[in-house]
Amino acid sequence: GLGAALVRSETGTDDLLVPVGYDQVTVHGNVPSEVVAIVRRLNASPGSTPKLDIELFDRAGRGVLSVDGLQLWPVASDRALGSRSASDPDPTHLRNLMELADDLGIEPDEGVALLEQLLLSGRPRLVASSIDLDQLRSQLTGPTVAPADESLPPLPAAPTGTSVVDRIATIWEELLGTRGIGPDDNFFDLGGHSLIAIRMMSRIQRDLGVRLQLTDILEASNLASLATMVSASMPETAADSAGQSSNDAPPGEPQAHRSLVQISSGGSGPPLFIVHGAGGNVLFLWSLARALSGDRPVYGFQAMGVNGSDMPDPSVEAMAARYVAELRAGHRGPYLLGGYSGGGTVTLEMARQLQELGEEVVHVLLFDSVPPGTATPGLYARTWNLWRNVLQSGWDGVRPFCRRKASIWYRKLRPRDQWRVEHLAAEARAVGVVDVEGVNNLFSYFTATANRYELQHYDVDATVLKADYVWPTQPHDYYWSTFITGQLTIRSVPGDHQSMFFPENVTQLADVVRECLAP
Repeated sequence: GLGAALVRSETGTDDLLVPVGYDQVTVHGNVPSEVVAIVRRLNASPGSTPKLDIELFDRAGRGVLSVDGLQLWPVASDRALGSRSASDPDPTHLRNLMELADDLGIEPDEGVALLEQLLLSGRPRLVASSIDLDQLRSQLTGPTVAPADESLPPLPAAPTGTSVVDRIATIWEELLGTRGIGPDDNFFDLGGHSLIAIRMMSRIQRDLGVRLQLTDILEASNLASLATMVSASMPETAADSAGQSSNDAPPGEPQAHRSLVQISSGGSGPPLFIVHGAGGNVLFLWSLARALSGDRPVYGFQAMGVNGSDMPDPSVEAMAARYVAELRAGHRGPYLLGGYSGGGTVTLEMARQLQELGEEVVHVLLFDSVPPGTATPGLYARTWNLWRNVLQSGWDGVRPFCRRKASIWYRKLRPRDQWRVEHLAAEARAVGVVDVEGVNNLFSYFTATANRYELQHYDVDATVLKADYVWPTQPHDYYWSTFITGQLTIRSVPGDHQSMFFPENVTQLADVVRECLAP
């Protein structure tokens, strides 16, 4: 409101100013019901789209919220959506959008709940509206007044059939809040993520008697392919199938473990194969795979034991050998490999074994990965590394880290709201970088296994992708120069060890990956 008033006072216009985007929102503390706002317009040139910075303060003068780069889009007042008032006998009467908002706008209590859902959606940008935006667009670009008898088109009816496709579509609609889902619709494109996937798996097991693995959702992410997979595993289907061998999985039970999982398909580039982190699962890869969609296929190696039906591999060498065997069985080299966190060590061992077999490994990507036993240096080492990195990269290089540390210290004095703590934890679970219900976390087992591994010398070109909030307390090369004898490139990416895969950071991560793998 204040921003709109500022723009109107400068331009003399009475246009409706609709917020359409922002650069950054920072929460410094609890936002009280009464605040003092300071609004500054960033661009005042004629004809430019208004852009504002807003700072909110409590009555004591403490900053509680800042919005950087709020963009306001002007909609001419004579093109506002026309609506007939139920109490107005004149059908040609036009009502301003601001008046219409009193009837159709989002209530404050609804807005809080809606905001939480939007933040947990996993999508980089969403538009939420209480009215039909297609109709609004047609009103703004077409006639000002709609015919008096015009009504909104009804939403497509939810599937009511009994086929597997219809039953899964109904589950999707209930979990995703989307109507009219078709056979070619993709679970992740509709806003699905690993938390919703787990709920969906539970519903499918309850309603259809089929127990899926999370990797099944990644491989069969559109409705038709998932329905086909579920149909083939349904108890009645399995019982009626002829020639079932004694080695087949029992009806309704998951099939034998496969380590190599296709996360995304398509693209003309050679596929990228990425090894799980210390937790063992590959859920975190769905965000990167979507960001790289159209460039190259992305595959993930998921560890034995994640689904609770198999014993984990006893050593890094055995783990790498399993992955190498699956890789060569289905794909020909040369190979592009990647490893996240502790999986970087497994990836390098894979590269060594592949080279011994006469295969070519073109490049290895190490996603915030350090050698075993070096993830948490002591206080003296962290301080020494920080100052060495300042001298080598300058303050600009370590600025994100320093800001993050300052924010952490500030929160220790002013603890953040519980809802924000829960939101960040839920976002990490949704991406799949921390524990999620129904998935075993192998962190402790993997860490002990990796610590027994003896690092070798790896003659392969590699790039270390360091998280901005982590790397300044580590050596510049993450210790890898001692072990990697090929060309070693060091790059930094936004976020921390987990949030580098969050939706707000993964686009920049994908851009760096493209640069590293460009021919």
